[in-house]
Amino acid sequence: MGKGASPTIQTTGHMTHVGDWAIYGDPTLPLRHLEAVHNFLRGKQQEGHSVSLKADGGVSVLFGRKSDGRHFVSYKSGKNQFHTPEEIDAAQVPYGEDIKQLLSRVQEMPLKKGHVFQGDMLWADSSENDKGMIRPNTIKYSNMPNTALGIAVHGQYKIKNDGSIQKVSSTPDLKQTQHPDVHIPDLQLEERHIPLSAKRNKAIKTSMIRAKSALTPEVSEYARSIPQDKDIHKFLQEYLNEVVATTGKRSVESLRTYIRSPLRRIQTSKAYMDKPTQRNLSDKRRNSLLEKLTTHIDQNEQNLHNLFQHMTHISDAKHHILDALAERQSSHSITPHRENEHEGIVSALGVPGKDETLAKLTREGPMGFSARNRARGVERGFYGPVQEEMMTASSGGVSGMGYNLGGPPPDDVKITPRAQKEYTDANIKAPPVQPMGINALIKKAIYRKLGRLNVGREAY
Repeated sequence: MGKGASPTIQTTGHMTHVGDWAIYGDPTLPLRHLEAVHNFLRGKQQEGHSVSLKADGGVSVLFGRKSDGRHFVSYKSGKNQFHTPEEIDAAQVPYGEDIKQLLSRVQEMPLKKGHVFQGDMLWADSSENDKGMIRPNTIKYSNMPNTALGIAVHGQYKIKNDGSIQKVSSTPDLKQTQHPDVHIPDLQLEERHIPLSAKRNKAIKTSMIRAKSALTPEVSEYARSIPQDKDIHKFLQEYLNEVVATTGKRSVESLRTYIRSPLRRIQTSKAYMDKPTQRNLSDKRRNSLLEKLTTHIDQNEQNLHNLFQHMTHISDAKHHILDALAERQSSHSITPHRENEHEGIVSALGVPGKDETLAKLTREGPMGFSARNRARGVERGFYGPVQEEMMTASSGGVSGMGYNLGGPPPDDVKITPRAQKEYTDANIKAPPVQPMGINALIKKAIYRKLGRLNVGREAY
């Protein structure tokens, strides 16, 4: 690292939906994640792959012990590291009292020198854990122990003398984080922990075969070219985020509509050109962008259609997996309360700190997690102009960040998804392709009747 350069921080930012990885340089990645998850559920875990629950926590934090023995806490960016309560007070950061509570316990944990952990705060005050039920963000959890703190830990890192933080595992060593006043649920899943019926297993296989068939060489070449054009990539990325949080349906027709109209006529859905970054453009730049987006869709209509078909089949397979998870959701170390269900699961594929990618599998559409997360924002009265842009950028909510519905974040908390960008840059190899020219119980009953979200998909 050169003189004056900032230390490298490899902590996890916003995760990418499994199907959306198709537009980040390697269109085969969604299938590889799904195949690995499917094999895992059948007891055939492959090397370099792990599966964990995705907890719906609050503010995302780092805590650990440096090589000189000092304990510290930080937000997930790792930018400002606090070693004493006085340092936290002086910084006047959001959730300062919670962070101080965390620091006091971290200093008593059996942490090894040089080891760091990342997690989402579930609660930081026993009063928030009322009668065993907590709601850190959107999902309510039951049967929580009455401890001072709750943290959902999902990653382990090492910190170097220069301040760099490198990821070493997506299956953290929770023995180092034990403390009588802190509850840390084990989020890691074991093989066959979510059993698949023969019928559901077949349905997943069928959806994956169809997804692979839709990803023809021509469509793959087109998908690889998308990150090379920042305007097109950003537009498609935000469209896909909006789909997950609204309709759950991808099509070229709705892509065209999305440019000027929201995908759903609800408070939390905005048209692409009505979002702050586009709305604030000069008239000339705005008109140029409109023409560029329209022309791109017209010239690549068939490739986009096939790409969306691929993503739809990926989504079908994903929902079968999530249905199986919902059937066994009370068997895990953290349990959703009553009508709630787990946010989903995380697939970690590759070598941490090197080529690992994280894909989240969460339910899509009006009853999915992202839609409920946005609705929670409206319920809490914090869905304003600032949050709209942030929530869109994070697929329906700044998940895992406790400030997400309370105003703009401090600089130390707002993260650029470094790992995602690095992966994209490493996988852009193909040249640009030439265009082709062409209420709770009722809800529960509906889930069972319609096969959870997709009408026509059997619930089995």
